Amino acid sequence: MFNKERARNAREVFASNLRNCLAQAHKNQIDVANDLGITASTVSDWYNGKKYPRIESMQRLADYLQVPLSRLREDPKEREQLPEEIVILNRAAKKMTPENRKKLLDMARIMFQEEFAEDE
Repeated sequence: MFNKERARNAREVFASNLRNCLAQAHKNQIDVANDLGITASTVSDWYNGKKYPRIESMQRLADYLQVPLSRLREDPKEREQLPEEIVILNRAAKKMTPENRKKLLDMARIMFQEEFAEDE
């Protein structure tokens, strides 16, 4: 019984996260089906919590929606809530080249030596 309940919960969490991510990306089920070459019925099953996608399909969805895989898999109630400023910085950093991300991190380490020392 426990495994069935856990599987149902995982499907529900994924479905809710998928609906939220699609809304934020201004996409719908048909967009996903057409753009990723997945049948509309499969996308509908995920969207409605009837089925749980394989990890490869979930990663394709995450890439398509430009979100981390954890955004689709994890229950937002259990996720650590980050301050909005950190979320904004994270989004900006994702758009940077690797070289610019390294420069930003190096600069932050210099500016905030005490805070970084606590993590090392």
